[in-house]
Amino acid sequence: MSLWLSIYIYIYIYIYIYIYIYIYIYIYNIICRDY
Repeated sequence: MSLWLSIYIYIYIYIYIYIYIYIYIYIYNIICRDY
């Protein structure tokens, strides 16, 4: 049970980091397009 819980937490953290990077790149591209 503890192992599954740690795996789920690890996956959630990984997904959050991935989404954060994706949003950051998207915003960066919009800012760059303005200039």
